[in-house]
Amino acid sequence: MGPHGALRPPEEEGVRRLLFSAAGILSVVLLVWWAGCRRSVYVATEMLPHPPEGSENARLLRERPHASKGEAAVLLLRYGHQALAAAQAFETAGVPFCVTKSLPEALEHPLVLIPSDDRPIRPSEHERAALRAFAEGGGTLVLQLPPDRLTVLTGVSAAKPRRSRHRLLFRTGTDEGFRYLDQPEEKEILLASYKVRQGPWTHGLRLAPGTEPVALFPDEEETAVSRKRIGAGRVYTLGFDLKDVLLRPLARRHFDAARAALPNGFEPAADVFPLILRAWYEKSRRPWARLRALPGTARGLLLLSHHIGWGATLNAAKAFALIERPRGVQATWFVETKYDKDFLSAPMLGPALIKTLRELAADGHELASHTVSHGPDLATLPFGTGRETKETYRPLLNRRGRTIGGSLMGELTVSRSLLSGSTGTIEGFRSAFLSAADDLDEGLRRAGYRYDSSCTAGSALTHFPFRMPLRRVMDLRSDILELPMSWQDENRPEDPVDPEAVLQAFAKVSANEAPFVWLIHPAGTPQKRTALTHVLDLRPKDTLVWPLGRAARFWRARSEARFALEPDGVLRVEAPEGEHALSFELSDEILSCAADPGFKVQCSGRLVVVWDTKGRPVRVRLTWKQRSGG
Repeated sequence: MGPHGALRPPEEEGVRRLLFSAAGILSVVLLVWWAGCRRSVYVATEMLPHPPEGSENARLLRERPHASKGEAAVLLLRYGHQALAAAQAFETAGVPFCVTKSLPEALEHPLVLIPSDDRPIRPSEHERAALRAFAEGGGTLVLQLPPDRLTVLTGVSAAKPRRSRHRLLFRTGTDEGFRYLDQPEEKEILLASYKVRQGPWTHGLRLAPGTEPVALFPDEEETAVSRKRIGAGRVYTLGFDLKDVLLRPLARRHFDAARAALPNGFEPAADVFPLILRAWYEKSRRPWARLRALPGTARGLLLLSHHIGWGATLNAAKAFALIERPRGVQATWFVETKYDKDFLSAPMLGPALIKTLRELAADGHELASHTVSHGPDLATLPFGTGRETKETYRPLLNRRGRTIGGSLMGELTVSRSLLSGSTGTIEGFRSAFLSAADDLDEGLRRAGYRYDSSCTAGSALTHFPFRMPLRRVMDLRSDILELPMSWQDENRPEDPVDPEAVLQAFAKVSANEAPFVWLIHPAGTPQKRTALTHVLDLRPKDTLVWPLGRAARFWRARSEARFALEPDGVLRVEAPEGEHALSFELSDEILSCAADPGFKVQCSGRLVVVWDTKGRPVRVRLTWKQRSGG
């Protein structure tokens, strides 16, 4: 009917009905879309408590007591001083060290680092006299941030605190502590991106006559590290907190201090101070022994990894395996266990994929998890419960990159369960698209993983393995080991790889003894196979290729090892049981070495390799070619 009771024309009535029908269909579509988007809100999840407060001091005091006078010492002189940053640096460098609260005990060692903070330590007259006597007698003292009432000892007359300094420049020709900084990326590092106005707190040091600046804040041409010679010893003062250059990057809180926007390359900003402390320690004591970061006599360690999932095909994976088999190379394959189809194409978890995985495992390759859904939003998913199963966990990745019905624990637990049921124990994980949740370490621990490889060296500013910060808290470490990627093609798996650029980066990383984690996707392009072949055939002959799990076990054994070079020329080693090929560099050449019965050791030049340990101490008696004085 019309507005005055007249009948509507048939055409108008048809249009009206069509519009009503379209509106109804649209309402249903919107309702379904809304319900789908709301699915993730109702995922069962556990609310985690806030991260704990505190520090690693108690654990380090317990695990790193005084064992030998030849160690470096971390001295906690006052309440509130934290040992973790210094311990991280010494452990990475392979320098033997202890953590102590006792000043007399600390001063028995050749190098003492006091990790003071920006609060004055106000040492007593007795403490000032003891520290000065230590330096005059030839000791090396490293003070973090300008301490109060120590001008006579440090040569620092004043300090200007600011958060506007962005760079740290080492004057490499002025101090033997910088002798390992032989690359441009090591001689100057970023403290914060110039995109941010404020970075970490730093202190520009004002020096008294006779004190030398050995590192600068070049933004304002102020002293960042000073050196004062006292008698036969030296006192170094740092105008910054070691936590900001060592621990902050590992927690991804580094004020965007990555050097370049490129995802690959050499980024050693957090590796510089382990190299400096290593050189200061070697200068402070002879003879010395240091635990290398590489196994056996190797001069480089390539950790090879591939993905099976988005951006890869089973045929390409088999082609990679055929390249590696005759070369005796095993890799880690991170596997996406997708079992419901969505818009992101990938090999589905079925008989063909399981058959391929079992063939890889039979060839000695390692299998690890690469999530279920391969969603880019892992960092924003709810935590989940850990009780998820394949039957109850049905994530769906939509075209907007959102994982509907997903959870962190679902991705971790279900993926590991599916792979373990088909191929055996799964220890490693790598997230999709390098997405890392703040609670990832807690999820990995609960799901039974041992290591992660989801971050890049460019984001963590280090190529060395490290224990993940506990829920991104800088002062606490979790039990999960992180193996950062030095070179990867995660987000662009079809792109070609420049093998010469990979080899050049590998050489730089190997020079610092860090492992080089390489991710190369088995995409269906011949260039990827050519690049893999090129790198494997042209890498230096004194380098090894390992899967990541083997490297993780080596690094854990190295971290737990304790050793000391005794005055009588005996190298005493304690390490977990197993064949770890722990390698020690010595200050002088060795003529011969002999171990206790039942232990296999090898010496060559300045290297001593303890190939296996029995879970009990081993003594290696050394005969020097020409021993240097202490």
